[in-house]
Amino acid sequence: MNDAFEFDPDMALVVKVAPEDQLDLTPEELEKEVPPRVLHPHDPHAPDNITQFSFKDRVYKPDNQVDHTAWHLAVDGVLMLSD
Repeated sequence: MNDAFEFDPDMALVVKVAPEDQLDLTPEELEKEVPPRVLHPHDPHAPDNITQFSFKDRVYKPDNQVDHTAWHLAVDGVLMLSD
């Protein structure tokens, strides 16, 4: 018996699985340069006219720092109107 490969039960097993509908690309398509996708941190729904009053200067000043946090509230239960 040729023991070219010793089996080790503690060795991690890596199995690469491809979906059945995965495209088979040609070498030319694999070499083609793909532009990177960049996520831009611009919120189109954020207001751009926020001002705050400066008590030190006694004037309103534009505030460029807009809070981009969106809060979503989900409550399990039933609301009943009571008169």
